[in-house]
Amino acid sequence: MKLEETAVRQVSLLLNTGPEAEAGKRVFTINRTTAEEPAANPINHPFLLGVSFEQYQEDGTAVNEAEIFLRTEDYQRFITGLIEHEYLLPANYRQWKEEKFGGICLHMEATEAPGLFAARLAAVLRKISSEFDR
Repeated sequence: MKLEETAVRQVSLLLNTGPEAEAGKRVFTINRTTAEEPAANPINHPFLLGVSFEQYQEDGTAVNEAEIFLRTEDYQRFITGLIEHEYLLPANYRQWKEEKFGGICLHMEATEAPGLFAARLAAVLRKISSEFDR
């Protein structure tokens, strides 16, 4: 099995979702719900987690991207979880946020093994959310 296919399987298992091919990218999308009533939360649709990787290299690294919609109250806990996670953030990492739909949309990019990127995200999301859909 090619190394890239092994990475796809690993990310699929960690995020419990299958990949979609999209213009040279491997894209994984997960729905995340909240226990709050829509009236109590301006975001009345499922939280989405979109993860992708492209430009897979022979050394096992790739350009990874994630787009995460978080409730405002989850944002700082998520960032703290990333910083405190056993897999340190790579040197080639960047993030930015924007406020959307009454919550926060966090964009992340990192060049590292897709499995590490996905493992870190999945662990932190599970830590801050009691309802991480699988």
